[in-house]
Order: sequence, then structure tokens, then C-alpha cells
Amino acid sequence: LVEDLEFFQIRKKPVAPFVTQCLTHLEVLLQSGIIEPPISKEIKHKFEDNHFKIDAYITIFHEVYQLAFNKLKKHIDQHLALSLFKAIQCFDL
Repeated sequence: LVEDLEFFQIRKKPVAPFVTQCLTHLEVLLQSGIIEPPISKEIKHKFEDNHFKIDAYITIFHEVYQLAFNKLKKHIDQHLALSLFKAIQCFDL
């Protein structure tokens, strides 16, 4: 993220659309994790090899993604700068 911001500063590009896009991407990522947590084949094999039931852990993953999403919505959606970032975008065409 810091490297991306430096890129925008060097090239004199607007940062507001980038920040808004990052927040949107994070929100979508968390929402998809709530619906179906990203559990790799490697993790599934580890569970099988150790005779763990993955269903209990999937529930935990769902809850973790839900908590992170709730925290994002609580803090970011209420942040005063968000409306400014969204308003500035109309000038970044």
C-alpha cells in the first residue's frame, strides 16, 4: 500500500480514487470470506491428516470474517474523510 501511494505521489496522480478502490476491494474480500472462507487445499489436507473436523473451523473462519467486516463498516463508513474521498473522485476524470 505504501509503495502504491509513493507511485501516485511521484507521478502526481490523484490518491482519492486509489484509496476508495482499496476500501471497496477490502469490503468485497471480507464479504466473500463471510460467504465462503478461503480455505486452501493445503489446509484441508492438514485437517484430514490430523483427523480434525474442518466444519468447526469453517464456522470460526466465518465469524472472524464477519467481525472484520463489522469493524470495517463501523470505522470506515463513519470516517469523515470517506465522504471527502468520494466527492473528490468526480474531479479525477
